Formats: sequence, structure tokens, C-alpha cells
Amino acid sequence: MSIVAVSAATLCLATACGSSDEDADDTTTTEASTTTITSAATNTTESTTSSASTATTSTTEGDSGSDPGEPLEGVVTGGAELAVIGVAHDDVLNIRSAPGTDNEVLTTAAPTAEGLVATGAARRLPNSVWFEVTHDGVTGWAASAFLGYLGGTDDATAEVLTAGVRPTADSVRAVGSSVADMFATIDPPSRIVETVAATDGDPGEVTYDVIGVGDDSVTGYRLHVFAMPNGDLYALRTLERTTLCSRGVSGELCV
Repeated sequence: MSIVAVSAATLCLATACGSSDEDADDTTTTEASTTTITSAATNTTESTTSSASTATTSTTEGDSGSDPGEPLEGVVTGGAELAVIGVAHDDVLNIRSAPGTDNEVLTTAAPTAEGLVATGAARRLPNSVWFEVTHDGVTGWAASAFLGYLGGTDDATAEVLTAGVRPTADSVRAVGSSVADMFATIDPPSRIVETVAATDGDPGEVTYDVIGVGDDSVTGYRLHVFAMPNGDLYALRTLERTTLCSRGVSGELCV
């Protein structure tokens, strides 16, 4: 998919945490709103739109018991390993006793946690889809908007150079943000989230997730940015890009 540059002037801060059972945004703290940037109104179900729309609703209660929402089939495979995506570095993803943000939090997962194992159960609330997962020995429900498959990682430095000029800014965070803008899309509007906090140094580092890029199989990218001091500024040194997949991975490719 081609990179779409997004003007920083179109970006606005967006609240990252919901308070309704029907809200897919189930991170813990409202502080995440200070580190979450979006190019338009936040759409927290973007990463699961394609999979949810093709899923079929079960006509039986099955083993879903009395959990809220409609049971879904064909959304996630039992035994699949998922990663947390699109959660700010100073926040966590809640894993609850049942779908919906009013239910008890059983445990939490860090912003870049990996190896959450899907049971294969999924349920749809009016505005969100939830997956049942096991994390650190605890089984519960997490908003699927914040779960994805990790695809391959490559060096994407050359893709963000313009006529040989490296992105430069007054901080490592700003360099990373400008790089993330290059991978974001306007339609649909991407969410840009700082998932690993910026650190200064030689080089400095920061990681951004870009979620929602209008592809059926690719939900976004995890961008690990290295920036070198350049006088009073920082300049991009290297960009490591990990593809975030919405439906699964074959080898290192999204399916």
C-alpha cells in the first residue's frame, strides 16, 4: 500500500478511554488521551471492521453462556496468538470477565504485550467486537480494536526519505510523529498512538502504532523510530516497520 502523507495541521488530540459498555476503547486511564493523535474523529473499531463485517452471527447459544452481545463465528481462530496494538505507552489494555466496559477487570496487558492466546470465542456489542483471550494464565475478554497479529518487520527508512532529506525535528517524539503521519490515511482516518515512550540518546528511540489504514488484511503498522542528535535537533536514522495484521499471518505476511 502506498504511503499517504497527512498534514500535521489536520491532527487533533482524541480521548482514548470509553465509559460505555458499547465502547470498544477499553484502556484504563484517561491520561492516554495526551499521547493519542488522530487525523480525524477517532474510530476505535477500525482495526476490526473488516473481520466483523464478514463474520456470521451464531443462531445458537453454544458455549457462550450469558455473556453480553451476539456470538460471532469465523472472526478469530482458537489458539491464535495476538498482540496488543494501539494502546498508549502510559496505559494498559483491560481484560474483563465479560464483553463490555462495565464488567470486572480480571487482569491487564501492557501496550506492546504479545502472546495473548485467543480461545476462538467472539461477541459483538452494538459498537464493538470483543475476543476471549488468555493472558498470563487468566482468561477473559478484551476489545478487539486493540488486538492484532504481528506480521513481518522490515527496514522502511528509504520509504520516508524525501529527495534524500531525513525527517528532522526538535525532539525524538516529534521525529517519530512526523514519520507516523506518512503512514496514516485520511480516509479512513488512522489513529496514531505512541506505544513506547520516547527516550533521548545517541540514538533516541520512540515507537508509534498507526491503526486503520483502509486495508482488509493490514490493520496498520508499528513504527520503531531511531533518531540521531544533530545540533539542537534530532534527525531520523532508521525506521523499523512491523506490519499489524487483522485476520492472521502466514509466514510473515498478512492473510
